[in-house]
Amino acid sequence: LMLLADFLRAFILIVVLLFLVKNELGFNKLLFLVFFLYSFTPLFETATASSLLHLTSDKYLPQATAIDSTSIAISNVIGAMLGGIFIAAIGFKGSIAVNILTYIVSFLFVSLIRKNLKSSSEQERESYINDIKNGFLYLKNEKKDILKLLLFFGILNIFVSPILMFIPIIVKFILAEQVKWLAIGETFFALGVLLGSFLMSFKKTIEGNIKILMLTIFSFSVSFLLTAYSKIPILTSFYLFISGLSISIGNVAIVSYFQSKIDNEYKGRFFSLVNAVVYSIMPLSFILNGFMLEHMEPKIIIILNSVFSLSLAFFGYFKFSSENS
Repeated sequence: LMLLADFLRAFILIVVLLFLVKNELGFNKLLFLVFFLYSFTPLFETATASSLLHLTSDKYLPQATAIDSTSIAISNVIGAMLGGIFIAAIGFKGSIAVNILTYIVSFLFVSLIRKNLKSSSEQERESYINDIKNGFLYLKNEKKDILKLLLFFGILNIFVSPILMFIPIIVKFILAEQVKWLAIGETFFALGVLLGSFLMSFKKTIEGNIKILMLTIFSFSVSFLLTAYSKIPILTSFYLFISGLSISIGNVAIVSYFQSKIDNEYKGRFFSLVNAVVYSIMPLSFILNGFMLEHMEPKIIIILNSVFSLSLAFFGYFKFSSENS
């Protein structure tokens, strides 16, 4: 699946490049191609997450999960920086060509993995419908605590994910600053994500991960709330740094917990479900917050998101910490 995702993403970018060379890339074509380009990202991430245990061991699984998150954070930070540099140096077409090359390199590296990543039960596949049905029955009958956590995670994402769309809104409407502070704020946020993943790479067990998740939801909620009141750009950037740090630590904590609790034969299906929850709720949350922005001040919406996520932090701490400690 990782190879397929890399191949298809490289192919789509080649199509984009060909349209650019021929000056035939219209806005509708671009939207269509970008939609399909990003639809394969969950495929790659799901395959990666479900393969970690096969490539490591139970002992090193928490660190492997953190390193996986760290690599994503690094690619987000470095990728954003290099993207602007490449566009300025070799133009938009050249930067797309470089992007194609990165997917090809990724394809080659993944193809060098010689270890069999299939569990014994996956050698003989059932029908797709039965496969999905068994996956849900597995969670419902054997992993009810995980199913509850997954539902909690999905609801939480409604109030946490909007920070990605609110960073430019905070800069423009609350700080009333120039675009350079947008770049600074996003950089601080990304550095927080990077540092959080790095710090979690030193955690060797999943002990206390649920409490860590709830505490990071609390710290995120408070820092996000403070951005609604801050008029000092550098202070707001610090709050965004704490928000990114909290999201990263919480994400690694819950994913590594899931990694250790889900049986190998269900990992692929489970993380497909996790990604489906994340990637489906995010756009819905963006639409909801966008609709609210037409009728309410950004400050009020930030406060509402923060208060709801803070409420979930208290609920989750008392509901899940004792059950999963």
